Amino acid sequence: MNKKELATVVVLILLIPVVMIIDQRFFQSPPPDAPLPSEMADDADTETDAVATPRATPRATPEPSVIAPADADDTDAPPAIGEVEPTEFEDPPPEAPDVEPRTLTLANDLVSLEVGNFGAGVHRVELKGYPATIQDNQAKKNEDPWEPIRFDFSKSPALVYQSSGLNARAPFEMEALDAGRTVRFTREIAPGIHFQREMRLEDDYTVRVVDSFTNHTDVETAIQELPLWLGPMYPLENVSQKFGPFLGVDAFHTAGIGVKHYLKDIRKAVRNYEGVYEKSVDAGLDWFTVKNKFFTQVLTIQSGDHPGGRGLSIRASAGDDDAQIGMIQSGVRLGSDIIQPGATMSREFQYYVGPMLSGNLKELGMGQDAMIDVRLWRIFVPIGKLMLNGLNGLYGVVGNWGVAIILLTVVVRMLFWPLTAKGAENMKKMSELSPQIKEIKEKYKSNPQKMNQAMGQFYKENKVNPMAGCLPMVVQIPVFFSLYGVLRIAVELRFAEFLWVRDLSEPENLFLLFGFPVNILPLTMGATMILQQRMTPSTMDEQQRKIMMMMPIVFLFITYGMPSGLLLYWTTSNIISIYQSWHTRRKQARKGDATPAVAQSKPGAGQLQKRKPQGNAQGKNKKK
Repeated sequence: MNKKELATVVVLILLIPVVMIIDQRFFQSPPPDAPLPSEMADDADTETDAVATPRATPRATPEPSVIAPADADDTDAPPAIGEVEPTEFEDPPPEAPDVEPRTLTLANDLVSLEVGNFGAGVHRVELKGYPATIQDNQAKKNEDPWEPIRFDFSKSPALVYQSSGLNARAPFEMEALDAGRTVRFTREIAPGIHFQREMRLEDDYTVRVVDSFTNHTDVETAIQELPLWLGPMYPLENVSQKFGPFLGVDAFHTAGIGVKHYLKDIRKAVRNYEGVYEKSVDAGLDWFTVKNKFFTQVLTIQSGDHPGGRGLSIRASAGDDDAQIGMIQSGVRLGSDIIQPGATMSREFQYYVGPMLSGNLKELGMGQDAMIDVRLWRIFVPIGKLMLNGLNGLYGVVGNWGVAIILLTVVVRMLFWPLTAKGAENMKKMSELSPQIKEIKEKYKSNPQKMNQAMGQFYKENKVNPMAGCLPMVVQIPVFFSLYGVLRIAVELRFAEFLWVRDLSEPENLFLLFGFPVNILPLTMGATMILQQRMTPSTMDEQQRKIMMMMPIVFLFITYGMPSGLLLYWTTSNIISIYQSWHTRRKQARKGDATPAVAQSKPGAGQLQKRKPQGNAQGKNKKK
């Protein structure tokens, strides 16, 4: 390997962490093949007001009453949304101090939702199949009592409007229906204007929501844009936030914009922002989310006689330590409409709260599986989805995620086997031609132009390519990045065990040694990289060898805190490479490992004279 080849390899290797850091900190991801939605001022006021009493007008010239924006200091304004720490109500809600807060539970085999009569929203969620901590996961395996993961939205309940008369402190009549699977809320939000909400929990993680506004007056009533919010999300406890952040908001915008991921925008905005950052995006949408590393809330605006979502609102605050985002919340601004006397306007939604499983999200339709953001860069998204589907398919066969990762590694390496084998043979041949290459360099060291011409002719006549050894590494870089994007957020790997690893989605952290976590897989990965280097044929000089020997140490520090699943893939890939090198050597040894003769050039071509045969070929000549 000459200096140009060495430089190429070093740049490719060092480019991985550099580009990851630059991409995380400086660049924002544009939407696919479409302009960004126009974004309003960061401090845009997203509060809307209470329902005003309909104005009686002469029948000859009726004018609509208005459910309109309120003043900022309206006493009916809702409590602050987006507090960093969720807490329960400490004082009676001001709109009805004599009404006692009550809750009902909607439950099926997968999820339990606690809804409240204040706000007609979701106060708490319990995912029955997902342990809260790794200790709970172990207790579940041992059939001991364990706690499921819970989300507390009690300070800012999910599916609550933000207006006076429709907010988290507005009391509703609440009635359980359908054996605890459906609940109905009713409230007169203004004289003659009645609001009704029915929430039905389906057999999975979805809730069907139907909101109805009925005008019992004899005049038209105008409803202006009303914000409807999802519950706030926070970083999961005992989950590494490195290589994140993992809190984010996604939306599917209309008008050809498509899916937009707002994670990078928000991370950059809250970095040096004090308090709660607010952002308003003026673009229509069909669905939107708020999510953490493994779980999500999704609201889909379905059929109905309302004009749909007119814009997206986001609230977020900075986090501590590795958690760059400490809280995030999203809401939709629903379009205005006019209700005729005696008429009813309905709004229908589908609310999903649960794990970010690809199969579940695909069933929701409208491309909602795109919220599983497997990309580090957009061009790797198709490969990432292919890796995720392949991993799920292999798990369905073997029933263990660690084994599935190993099998996926084997499949990937087998696909690249011909290319890697050709590269190894080329490197072996380059190593055998190393003495002749050195002679050409020495002969033309004072004339770089002639040296390049002579080297090119020499490579051509001996049918070798100095860059062929780097090609297998280059083509596998997209696969590595794609799999990294998958394994760092795959909820399937949460608490997935393999041998001594208790959680493939996290670093091993077996124990602390002088306060430093001990991880075996990155050490094994570094050791296999060193062995792989020693078994790979090379034309490097001593100085170049020393530089390359530093690469395993560099990668050891880069990957030490990465998810165990990714390091399992990398280590397995190295072991396969070591086997391939051994197999290539053995194959060549069986053929006699004959050193090819150097091709002879015509006089005046600037090449070396023909050398005598070497090795086994020379021994055969002696016998003759």
